[in-house]
Amino acid sequence: MKRFVTVNASFQADGSMFPVKIIWDNGAEYPISNVIGVKFYPTVKSVKGGVKFTCVILGKIRELYFEEQRWYILK
Repeated sequence: MKRFVTVNASFQADGSMFPVKIIWDNGAEYPISNVIGVKFYPTVKSVKGGVKFTCVILGKIRELYFEEQRWYILK
């Protein structure tokens, strides 16, 4: 099940994007200390596909997805 979240992201000079912080709908904020992997994948809905970021959040490895201009995690 997808849980959509607000994400602050950093954009680099080469156009790449990296998540910096997740903000839950209750206002709680969690910094992303490291992005350890980025993987592009095809989707049915989007011609551009999606991006999976493997991140370290509060010392745990989590996967954060960006697809169709929205961020989500899987529950």
